[in-house]
Parts: sequence; C-alpha cells; structure tokens
Amino acid sequence: MARYRASHPTGRPPGGQRPGLADPAIPLRRDVRDAWQPLRNPAGARWLAGTLSDITPGGIGPEEAFDQPVLRSPFIQRYGRQSLRTFFSAPLGYVRRDPTLILDALTTGTRVSGCIGELLDHSAHTAGLDPVDPGPWGVPGVTWLATMALPILPVRVDRHGALARCWYRYPGTEHRPGRRRMAWPMWRTPLNLPMVQTLLDHPNINPNPDPTVRVRWEVDLAGLTSLGVLTVFGGERRQKPGSK
Repeated sequence: MARYRASHPTGRPPGGQRPGLADPAIPLRRDVRDAWQPLRNPAGARWLAGTLSDITPGGIGPEEAFDQPVLRSPFIQRYGRQSLRTFFSAPLGYVRRDPTLILDALTTGTRVSGCIGELLDHSAHTAGLDPVDPGPWGVPGVTWLATMALPILPVRVDRHGALARCWYRYPGTEHRPGRRRMAWPMWRTPLNLPMVQTLLDHPNINPNPDPTVRVRWEVDLAGLTSLGVLTVFGGERRQKPGSK
C-alpha cells in the first residue's frame, strides 16, 4: 500500500472512506493489485478472486489503467451507499445476532423488514408484506449463504465485461453485447465441494457454447440426468424503472 499512502498520507481517501477494498464498491485496479500482493493464505486469494477481477472495463491497458475501477463479480451490485464491506457484513450481522436464521433459510425462509438482500433477491423489494412498512423484506440467512458461496464462483472476464462461474452471455450483435444470465442446476445426489464445482462447469450447463451464433437460450439436459441433475434454472439482473 506504499503508493496508496504516498497519495493519501492520512491513511484515508477523500470523504473519510477506509483504504483498501472496504470502500468504494468498485475499487481501483492499483488497490486490488496491492491487496493481492500480501496474500499468503489460499483462502484469502479465493475470496478476492470470487469478488473482483484485476481487469478494468478497457482491459489491462497501460500504467494509467491502475487508476481505473476494476470489474467486479456479477453477483455484486451496488445498492445506495453499499460498499464491498457492507455487502458481506450486513447479512453476517443478521446471522451473528440470530444463528437460527441459517436454519430458517433452509426451511421457512422468513422475510425480515429492513434486510435488503444485497440485491441478490429481487423479491426483497417487491414482497409488499406490510402496507405500513414497504420494506425491503429480505431473507437474511439465504443472503448470507449466498455471499459465502463466492469463493467457489470466481470472476471471469470476456471481451464485453465481467462474468463468473454460472454466468453466461446471451448472443449479442456486432454493436451491442448480449445480456448476462446465471444458470444454476438442481441436483438430487449430495455432492462434496469439488464435485459441485465440477458440475457447475459441465459444458452441458452452458446454454450458449458459441456466443457468435444467435440461438435461443436453451440448456441441453442430455448427459446431465445421469449425474442426478433434475433441471437447470436461469436468472438475470432486473433493473428498477428509472435506475441507471
């Protein structure tokens, strides 16, 4: 962080934000590089790889690109003043205060007022459970479990931007890239972590193996049923009306 401290002698960037990856929600490439260098724990490297890329929207580019924001996981979208820190700390705070929320996530899925779902659950903002309290109404345990999965869902980059494991891109046009969509299989047989990762990378789950061919978004289940896969679901980001 020597370069960072040289430009910010107080240890804090403008606005009182903490240095490093805590804020803003999209850090600069130089800060990501500085965060990578001291990592000696493989687990820490997996967390960073599941959160951010070291690529900027314009590619790696020259030295000046170190002052550009990097591409982040499509699982992470900014909500209001949310930062990378609060993306993880908010759902963690819920389950620390009430560990039964983890069991609730796997059983009843009770919605809690004020839980934003970290933009992983669009129903948190559309549930409308209480006319007096418009929400949001998210499921904290589900959100926490989702954030804990990021180390096995590393960020990947194509020529149009950031993807991640389970994320694919619709066929686009010459002038407009295709939209991103997440594909997630549902399977019957219990699997350990390496087996889950292998299944998520199965070529039959990719609904668009050739992005140059404009075809329907369709998954071929042949070859998956023998692995215990029941079906494959898909989802994509929803944009609020009037939002950027």
